[in-house]
Amino acid sequence: MFSFLPSWKSWIRVIVLMLGISTLSNAQNDVMMQAFYWDVPVDNQNLNGSWWDTLSAKASGMKSAGFTGIWVPAPSKGNFGIWDMGYGIYDHYDLGNYNQKGTTETRFGSRSELESMISTMHQSPKIEVYADIVLNHIYTGDDNAESNPAVKQYVFDEAYRSGQQYQAYPTNEIVWKIPNAAPGDYYVQIKGYLLDWGASYTQRGYDVSIDWTGAGPNGGTNWESEYNNGGGSFNTFPGSGQTVRGHMNYSGDIDEYKVSVSSTHDIEIRLIARREDTSNGWEWAWADQANGYYPTAVWYNGSNLANSTLQAQTNTSVTYPTHTGTGEPNYSWNYTNFHPVN
Repeated sequence: MFSFLPSWKSWIRVIVLMLGISTLSNAQNDVMMQAFYWDVPVDNQNLNGSWWDTLSAKASGMKSAGFTGIWVPAPSKGNFGIWDMGYGIYDHYDLGNYNQKGTTETRFGSRSELESMISTMHQSPKIEVYADIVLNHIYTGDDNAESNPAVKQYVFDEAYRSGQQYQAYPTNEIVWKIPNAAPGDYYVQIKGYLLDWGASYTQRGYDVSIDWTGAGPNGGTNWESEYNNGGGSFNTFPGSGQTVRGHMNYSGDIDEYKVSVSSTHDIEIRLIARREDTSNGWEWAWADQANGYYPTAVWYNGSNLANSTLQAQTNTSVTYPTHTGTGEPNYSWNYTNFHPVN
């Protein structure tokens, strides 16, 4: 009787087959359910989230159906409080137990309801709970606004730093403000930068809204009219809180708007990058906000306030309630923690 050793390739096949059989024999049929959907129910009137309680009530049925895991949304407090679906993260350590952004509970409920839901899921037969965790950003609102000299300088340098060209700061994320503007005429000059000057001017549009009474947007929309180049020709702004649509016709183009302030008040200038879209009729469409626009000058009584009192305001001032949980840090942030490229 003869025996022989198989080739090394044959041995590998045998080992792989044996490992495969071993793996199959120990396999478990784990099934995860996405245990949420967008805009889950919430009691807006009473600022009460109920989704954690809903999942607790459904735990028995999910276990009977054979589910071994559930995927839940980001549980932290979002910028929009009770209405936030969890992905506009504001405070990672607020799981529905701190009163901020207009509510204590999140859209899904309180921290105690979250802990109760997890405890219910972990009772035998156990369902693992997997939560989305968003770590690389936070979402803030106008109540977090502050003057940001770093962003102002970055924009006025047109995103050029240390011999290198960077991307424009998002146009729509800055509110340009002149605090306590005295009565009189102001001439606001708008400039574009890092635009596609080789494209049609229709792709270099913008909205400019100016409020000098504090009344806020009033829905009025108008078009810039030419001749308007900042060299002595200007458009009179149609009214506080209104919006004017304009274009940057060529590199170096300046659009100028006259604002007449009757009593001392802040002047707020908001810009949004736009473009004309003719793919399906005509639309004044949202554009990439890396198309840069800013008030390059604001003239008042012969002085350019852009060099002095004009502020670039960003929503970067964040102060949280005192965190009292074990291992929860207490800190605050301002623009120095969010500044663009040095």
